[in-house]
Amino acid sequence: MANRAFSKFIRPETPARGEISDRDLDILATVLRYRFSSAAQLVRLVGGNEDVTHRHLRRLWEWQVINRFAFPGIRTHSEFFYYLDNRQALELLAERRGLELHDAVLEELRGQREKDYSGAAARGQHMQLGFLNHALMISRFHFMVEMGCRKSAGAVALQAWHQGAPLTKHKVEVPQIKSSRHGEQYFWQEHGETIQLPVEPDGLFTLRLRNTFMRGQLCVGIVTVSQRERKNTRLSLFCHYRRWKTGEIEGNQEKKIMRLSLWLSRGFLEICST
Repeated sequence: MANRAFSKFIRPETPARGEISDRDLDILATVLRYRFSSAAQLVRLVGGNEDVTHRHLRRLWEWQVINRFAFPGIRTHSEFFYYLDNRQALELLAERRGLELHDAVLEELRGQREKDYSGAAARGQHMQLGFLNHALMISRFHFMVEMGCRKSAGAVALQAWHQGAPLTKHKVEVPQIKSSRHGEQYFWQEHGETIQLPVEPDGLFTLRLRNTFMRGQLCVGIVTVSQRERKNTRLSLFCHYRRWKTGEIEGNQEKKIMRLSLWLSRGFLEICST
């Protein structure tokens, strides 16, 4: 009997049989949390033997439980990036891990299936590739925050992470601002009129700090990735600040929260530009 041809991009018509294991469920839960995640990140996040994790990833892809894509290159392709685009993974997590299926999650999953990111990456569709690169930068930042918290020996804990549909369709009323430059300094002046601006951060997370100047407190961080001008990032952070001031974001450490948000956003921009 001839051996089945091995292909990285075409699923077999009759995949090998097997059962969903606890490691498979760990992989599905991690991919769901990150939306898009590289194979290298999943190996670190899930833990265990690297080769075993890669085999589980390929098997889940062959069973059409998860999907994957790779960016085309000159001689070869990039590593694989995994995401969910059908309900089977969610139903498995709901049945065996008690996941609650919210409408926003189902809508996001349906959108990922309709946009066919795997096919778009293979065809080199520039608009879709731009979105995927943006999403992977957020995923990479999420990964760095989580791994940094793990290495802190309990000094910093990632309390919560939010991104995607739950953070959309928010607006805040802000005063109109006029900027002026004097020498090397910029000055912002508020006017009497107000306007409504969208507040849709790329991510929102909460850290619990233990051995710092904010000991025992929760600290809110805002992830804003701007691929255009830093001015857009400053404007977005100002909108988040106004939203906090109106009580939509709870907190009692105004200066410390804003300082952390500015530091994280500036650091992420510098990381992405290198």
